[in-house]
Amino acid sequence: MSIYVFGYGSLINMEKNTELNNSIHKKICPVTVKGLKRSLNVNGKNHRVFGVKDVKTSLCNGILFKVTNNELGNLIEREKLYTMKPLEKSRILFNYTKCVTFKPNDKLVCFYPIAKHILTKNKLDTKLININYLQICIEGASRIKNIFLDDFVKMTVI
Repeated sequence: MSIYVFGYGSLINMEKNTELNNSIHKKICPVTVKGLKRSLNVNGKNHRVFGVKDVKTSLCNGILFKVTNNELGNLIEREKLYTMKPLEKSRILFNYTKCVTFKPNDKLVCFYPIAKHILTKNKLDTKLININYLQICIEGASRIKNIFLDDFVKMTVI
């Protein structure tokens, strides 16, 4: 059994993911997930960060990458504002390139924000957007493909 993580924000930038062994050399698979919406609406330490929620009519692009149990533990520790949930394989669209063939017992997971960390509409304006954080996400997306970056921008609610 393999475990794949769906990264949709700063996890897209593998050069910045020190929680993963040899993250720069880790194989990634750009994908789109049906029924997932990305927003810059999570109350991070000093600024807003990305979160996702299930919305039937939405699409969210990101990357899948395989992790070891140790790496998954490191990511769980890092992503304290989030809870890890399973992601159904049927929601994955390989619209950039088919680079993973799932085995029946492979697991896919995604980090969803914990409700108490999601900013309400009235509180969004009180929390700054950190340009450095956005740059990390955009740099990661731009390293994949131009169309991936274009989709990242179109599929994101700020």
